[in-house]
Amino acid sequence: MSTEATGSSPPSFAHDLRDAVMWLVATVPAAFGFWVIAGELAGVQSGIVPSLLGASLAAMGLATLVQVVAGYRLPLFEGPAGSYLAAIAVLAAGSEPGNSGTDHRGLLVAAGVVILVAVTGLGDKLSQLLTPPVGTAFLLLTVVMVLPATISRAAGVDQPGPAVDSWLPALVVIAVALVARRVAVVRPYALLLAFASGVLAYLITADTGLQRASSNSVPGELFPWGAPEFGATVVLPFVVASLLGAFNSVATERAVAGAAEPGEPVRQSAQPGDGSRQRRGLLAHGATVGVTAALGNVLGNVPRLDSVGIGRLVGNPGVRPVGLAAVAMVAMAFLAPVTALLAGLPSALSAALVLILLGTMLYEGLRATLRLPSSFAGRWCSPPYSQQRSGDWRVIGSPSGWHWSRIRCCWAPDCDRGRRCFTSSRAVPTSGRVVALSLLTNVR
Repeated sequence: MSTEATGSSPPSFAHDLRDAVMWLVATVPAAFGFWVIAGELAGVQSGIVPSLLGASLAAMGLATLVQVVAGYRLPLFEGPAGSYLAAIAVLAAGSEPGNSGTDHRGLLVAAGVVILVAVTGLGDKLSQLLTPPVGTAFLLLTVVMVLPATISRAAGVDQPGPAVDSWLPALVVIAVALVARRVAVVRPYALLLAFASGVLAYLITADTGLQRASSNSVPGELFPWGAPEFGATVVLPFVVASLLGAFNSVATERAVAGAAEPGEPVRQSAQPGDGSRQRRGLLAHGATVGVTAALGNVLGNVPRLDSVGIGRLVGNPGVRPVGLAAVAMVAMAFLAPVTALLAGLPSALSAALVLILLGTMLYEGLRATLRLPSSFAGRWCSPPYSQQRSGDWRVIGSPSGWHWSRIRCCWAPDCDRGRRCFTSSRAVPTSGRVVALSLLTNVR
């Protein structure tokens, strides 16, 4: 919604800086745990974890910045993707320990697939190819394969020092997160509060304080995990992961575009069948996945529906705050003391954070499979109306997984005859603060 329509002046640069800090607080702590888990699955040795974190932080910042400037041009950030984490888990289950190069090779494959989807205009077809069972199965595969290792890390198994130094702070993290998510005022900061509480508990109970990792590496070296070599075992999982990632990009862009302009028709570029913004976003997604993989990133990013909740929390609908936050992410990635300090944090704390997120994904994935809730926040429809069937099921994407939604066709005057439209309805919260939007495309 424009500032002219509301009669208010644009936010000042100082307000944009403040809101950029809010974007950082809401995005980086949640992503940190996923980066550590992905690095362990990929076999990244502890001595080069700072390099991994620097590459991951730079990847998230660069991908977000490119999408804001040249891609979707929406207040939309890119964060860790469950589909790519699942591909890493699949490869880790059948490869030798320490074979971390496998994963950045896979991301290079994924980048090529996403760019191919963008060039050929297959974005609208992905919703037909990737059925609800495919999305739900891949989500549950991610959780099932990653959950055991995550629980072991949170409990301090095979970690140096007394086990209580690991599992007690992890227990504090989980308890604070569960309580904070039930309090509306602090719900957006639940993960940050939980992580800070866990660090405090660790400082109180552990014999030693936080340790800085001994590494001065920063992103910039090409292929730090080894020269890329491709094989079928690498290509196949990441082809599936990249298709799911591309579908997530298409769905999320439409959701955020609709949420950014409540009460107004979606612009033509956001509608199925045109897709100039969609193609730009997919090209930006594929390009940044490939570039950041070459710089050492092992976990791919996708546009996240968290952006809707964060944008409403911040109260600033512009792209400048999230763009400034992206610049700050990239700058932090090149500060060796920052990445070294992050790498020195107890691994059990990040594992506890990931355990919370995985538990949420598992719960919502099973609920989507068993209960099939029909609530929805938005709907797509297309004429001729006589060919639409109310009651069909389609999958919708969310930051925490895949959900089902029943098609509820909209009729005149809700829809303009002869073209697709988007109408808003009541919001459905997921993962505490995220507004899930049903995206129903190519209804027949």
